[in-house]
Amino acid sequence: MFRPRHANVAKSTVYRWWKSKGALVMDACTHTVVTRVPEPDTRTVAGDPTSFISDLYRISAYPLRGKALRGLMAEAQLDPAFAEHFRQWVQSRRAVVTRMLSSPQSTATNYQPT
Repeated sequence: MFRPRHANVAKSTVYRWWKSKGALVMDACTHTVVTRVPEPDTRTVAGDPTSFISDLYRISAYPLRGKALRGLMAEAQLDPAFAEHFRQWVQSRRAVVTRMLSSPQSTATNYQPT
């Protein structure tokens, strides 16, 4: 668990950046997921979904990560404030998939068929 004293900052400093524990947790999740499962740009219609799904399954191969995600989903059902942060995070990942799937039609000249 993140503890402000371990980071040598006051608790008030942490809550100046993040208004709640939920916001802090989801910001950390967003950073981790964007780093480990980035938005692909293979320049091929089949390559982007293949790359994205491969990265996604590689991450999900670790049982602790699946357990953490289940915990976040459970917390979102119990805490309406956290649910909003969780919903925004899910929507950000859906947006990646939406851009990926709509991109070949909108920028077909940039894509090479596989």
